[in-house]
Amino acid sequence: MCFPKEVEIFIKDMKCVKDNEGKSKADIYKFVDGEKIYYLKVEKRNDESIREHEMYHWLKEKVPVPKVICECFEDGMDYILLEKADGIMLESECYVKNPEQLVRLAAEGLNILWKIPISKCPFNASIESKLKKVKENIDNGMKICVDKNIYTDVFNNEKDVYEYLVSNMPKEDKVLVHGDYCFNNYFAQNNKISGFIDMGRGGIGDRYQDIALCVRELMNYEKCYTELLFHYLNIKPDYEKIRYYILLDELF
Repeated sequence: MCFPKEVEIFIKDMKCVKDNEGKSKADIYKFVDGEKIYYLKVEKRNDESIREHEMYHWLKEKVPVPKVICECFEDGMDYILLEKADGIMLESECYVKNPEQLVRLAAEGLNILWKIPISKCPFNASIESKLKKVKENIDNGMKICVDKNIYTDVFNNEKDVYEYLVSNMPKEDKVLVHGDYCFNNYFAQNNKISGFIDMGRGGIGDRYQDIALCVRELMNYEKCYTELLFHYLNIKPDYEKIRYYILLDELF
């Protein structure tokens, strides 16, 4: 593989392997030289790739995010080279087999994000901004197959979902949101949250954006673990909002 010169400077002589650990739509390459590990994310420039670069810089020293080694844009593609996030991904087997610890860490991660003051956050992750983007995508011919679960089973296509979302917009309780709060996007070390990645959908939004996706991740576990999540968060679950944001995520 050939990469831009700005990137090659940092990865020269490092062993390169294609990474398949996460679920990113981008191409991810892992570079190793002894204990030094970098990850290179390569994707066609889009709103999320631009925001991800900017979010890492804004979040530096606010929450644990990987250090940006290099970033560049070439031939329509965004490149961002990052140090490996500290810790182990929460979708790893050691956490999957210990759901009580998994839920506690998931709640801890949410609370870390929610404590960040949003008054100076330059990134908008509101429902209105997301639905505007969805409308553009649908007008440009976007087609999706709605993943069937207990929250989406009455919808068959993107237009039905979009119409429901427009007609049922909830009041937003705004905090700093990750935007794609799935177990493969945050890490833990020494029994504490140690890193967040894939921040391209982050910004000021309703806290239920992240709660909903966390609840969706827990659907394969017994219901008691979803209840435990809300116990750790010390809030009463709003299942209408959970349904709303799970449906909204179907369109991204």
